[in-house]
Amino acid sequence: MTMGVQCGSAPAVQGSQVRVGVGSDVYVAWENYPTGIVNPRDIRLRKSTNSGATFGPEVVVSSVTPIGTGRLTRGRFRTFIDLQGLAIDTSDGKGGGNVYITWHDGRNLKRPDAFASQGPFLGCENMPRYCFGDILFSSSIDGGATWSPPTRINKDAINSPVDQFFPSIAVDKKGDLNVLYYDRSKDPRNLLIDVFLGISENRGATWSNVRVTTNSFVPVTGWQDSIVNDEYMGDYIAAAADATRKRDGVILSWGDNSLGDANVVFTKKVGDEDNQEKNDH
Repeated sequence: MTMGVQCGSAPAVQGSQVRVGVGSDVYVAWENYPTGIVNPRDIRLRKSTNSGATFGPEVVVSSVTPIGTGRLTRGRFRTFIDLQGLAIDTSDGKGGGNVYITWHDGRNLKRPDAFASQGPFLGCENMPRYCFGDILFSSSIDGGATWSPPTRINKDAINSPVDQFFPSIAVDKKGDLNVLYYDRSKDPRNLLIDVFLGISENRGATWSNVRVTTNSFVPVTGWQDSIVNDEYMGDYIAAAADATRKRDGVILSWGDNSLGDANVVFTKKVGDEDNQEKNDH
């Protein structure tokens, strides 16, 4: 299997995710850009049943509609890597062996925006418009061979002109799904950011969403530091569970600007209670 990124309008791939499943299973998912990092896009997956020695055929999980202008969202930070989350349920529960993927997607709400066509991109879906991001989810119960239709995790009104983006997913020892993502639903201007956690106790059939952050924060502070790329905000948000299944809950980490500069913070979700102590690094 070959993965890489090429410049210009050449076919490209990006955002690869690798996870170990049950037994000798290994899964690799990535985002495919057949005409370059513009539009169209889709998410693909291959599975190995022999610890990565060989891989089966590519499977298309879902098409992707980019968010924002197709490259940038409000606040001028990049979001063209739409796939952020791949997780395998290795628990002994009903979902054992299930495969889960989450990504941000702009298919549900699109509005004209003349400024979206400025720069190297032509706007969302190559049109002068802005696509507002939702967190989408798909699952496979047959080892990645087939996938459920995408469903929406965030619960704000589907016609609400705000972005949710950069989801990360982890499955805890009970088999519950935890999806951490950035959310602008607290700000009708679609600018200030919070972090929310989507939780499903029934393998993605339904979701509850809880706010993790206490204070909303502005999107980009890279201009304060010449070393920080001012188009970065949250490519590296993360949720993680104990792979040995000895410990409950998940660890959550994200980029946070609530102190006036760019920090990385984390918190723990243990069982049904959240440890609200956050640690700056």
